[in-house]
Amino acid sequence: MENLVTMVTYMENLGTYMGNQVTMVTCLENLVSIVTYMGKSGYNGYMHGESGYNGYIHGKSGYNGYIHGESGYNSYMHGESGYNGYMHGESGYNGYMHGESGYNGYMHGESGYNGYIHGESDYNGYIHGKSGDNGYIHGKSGYNGYIQGESGYNGYIHGESGYNGYIQRESGYNGYMHGESGYNGYMHGESGYNGYMHGESGYNGYMHVESGYNGYMHGESGYNGYIHGESDYNGYIHGKSGDNGYIHGKSGYNGYIHGESGYNSYMHGESGYNGYMHGESGYNGYMHVESGYNGYVHGESGYNGYIHGEFGYNGYIHGESDYNGYIQG
Repeated sequence: MENLVTMVTYMENLGTYMGNQVTMVTCLENLVSIVTYMGKSGYNGYMHGESGYNGYIHGKSGYNGYIHGESGYNSYMHGESGYNGYMHGESGYNGYMHGESGYNGYMHGESGYNGYIHGESDYNGYIHGKSGDNGYIHGKSGYNGYIQGESGYNGYIHGESGYNGYIQRESGYNGYMHGESGYNGYMHGESGYNGYMHGESGYNGYMHVESGYNGYMHGESGYNGYIHGESDYNGYIHGKSGDNGYIHGKSGYNGYIHGESGYNSYMHGESGYNGYMHGESGYNGYMHVESGYNGYVHGESGYNGYIHGEFGYNGYIHGESDYNGYIQG
């Protein structure tokens, strides 16, 4: 997660893009305490708290969310009982991945209630479940939280046709975030290079760089660990056909993000209308679009997708004064 540190810096600047989504504020009320908590220690690349638990995030007791707070309340989601938001709660169930019983991180909670994803029965969080159904995606029956269903259609990622899950964009811009030029923090670059995912050139891993050297992810050739590249070699992700794992394949269809058609799962549709997120006009969904507005964070006017607050509060998370998108402090 060391490489995530640079991302944090990048994401800090995203706060200025947040606009007004007061309706989201009520859902983020509990997140305020987490922001304060997380900022204090400054631990974690992606996030985290006092004890430095969790790579992706976490809190005092190592509670993961994508983030979370003192009681392990999830950032993206969560609940006292470890209900998943992005992740989960008090029991230290996994953040990105899972927990004690293998509950997914990106996924569930104590009872396996899925926030992003699934449930107790091994339904996949980031990836999949008992049946090997998609990861970021669904559960035993393929019911998706963020994602999809039995047929493995992607939620976070995508489906049969490579429709996007988390994000998307006509040009393949944005992964988790990014900017005007499509430079991604979590994600990618102008050419649709994905961050969490990426594009044809396979640039980006968790982050990436112009050369596509991946930190969490892959390398110039797009060989992905977590993600992948042009050759579609996927680790966490998928294969040549661009089937999504975390991401997808050669066609650059995004998993977390997506590809050319930019069909969104969590996100939007052909017209770029947002699902969770947005559409062609760069309105934020989880991310955003054409204008390089933030992904996790805002939209055309910097309106937040998943989150934010009155003053440009976070995208994924946030705080009172423009706190970070994914994280902050």
